[in-house]
Amino acid sequence: MKIILAPNSFKGTLSSAEAVKWMEKGVKDACEWCGVISLPLADGGDGTLEVVHFYIGGRFLKVRVHDPLGREREAELLEGGDSVWVELSSASGMKLLKSEELNPLITTTYGTGELLRYALSTGKKVFLAVGGSATVDGGAGILAALGVKFIDVGGKEFIPAGGNLHRIGAVKIPAELKRRGRNLVILSDVENPLLGESGAAHVYAPQKGAGKEDVELLERNLSYFAKLTQRITGVNPENVCCGGAAGGVPAFLSAFLGAEVRRGSEEIIKISGLVDKLRDEEIKLVITGEGRIDEQSFYGKIPGRVLEISKDAGKKVAAISGVLSYSESDLFEKFDILFPIVTDFVNFEFVLKNSGPLLRMATQRVVSIFLNISKSQL
Repeated sequence: MKIILAPNSFKGTLSSAEAVKWMEKGVKDACEWCGVISLPLADGGDGTLEVVHFYIGGRFLKVRVHDPLGREREAELLEGGDSVWVELSSASGMKLLKSEELNPLITTTYGTGELLRYALSTGKKVFLAVGGSATVDGGAGILAALGVKFIDVGGKEFIPAGGNLHRIGAVKIPAELKRRGRNLVILSDVENPLLGESGAAHVYAPQKGAGKEDVELLERNLSYFAKLTQRITGVNPENVCCGGAAGGVPAFLSAFLGAEVRRGSEEIIKISGLVDKLRDEEIKLVITGEGRIDEQSFYGKIPGRVLEISKDAGKKVAAISGVLSYSESDLFEKFDILFPIVTDFVNFEFVLKNSGPLLRMATQRVVSIFLNISKSQL
């Protein structure tokens, strides 16, 4: 019997590559004779580069950029074969800011644009994973770093942020920009539209430090920028798939650059070879997981996609959730086994310090439960 381990990262504790190492130990604790196939996964959020490197190798390069508040720092990208991989979060992510620094009215994606400027100069296919941003600037910072000039109503050039997108009066686009942009693929970790109650501002801006009035201002500004963009490019950013990710980055980079937008989970699952490996008849169980499994996990996220793909292949599927709320009890109907490492009522400091061993124990319990159920059905 073989078991596939295909988790996302357990955000704030373990990367997916770290997670599979602990899960492997848990499998062996329960079943020494079981074969294990480890496939760490990502959905276009933090940790995507580490997962891609696991499969394709390559070399990490450091580029001097600016963080979301304009401070100089180094950010990393991955060059492997005929492709270059960039994480928006490494230059423009929430993880780079203290909680009191979060402010989507002033944060910018300019540093990510600096990374892309280097990546696109190689002439290779460039993949941009956009999860984990600290911004709601519609990717205006990225565009500015790539040479787009934003002019205010007074004729002065400036770099827009979420709070002043309404000041854009004119836009000057370099002639070669769209040609270079055709080499860019955006990997989104969410499927939200650009605008509306489920859009970039209303859903994600509060996580990035926005108050209620800030959210309304950001919504108006994104709407203004979208209408202006449609007049300039002929493309309506509101119609772009996954346009609300990273404060609107996919919507506007698709319009200005002709960049392709894909769901990050699909791209990484393809690289991992999961579909081919599921054809092995000895595979009896697939275990996925992430930090919190809830209804959002079924909108382009790893647990939902692994569940769907594995069920299509006729496999049993278990999921380990770092935290599982009692309000999510209906999720037990989706997976054959759904196992929480902890519930909402727990000392999280203890969990953070012991995340690896806890994941190991959870995996051991999942495999033991599966083996006992399998025996009872023989």
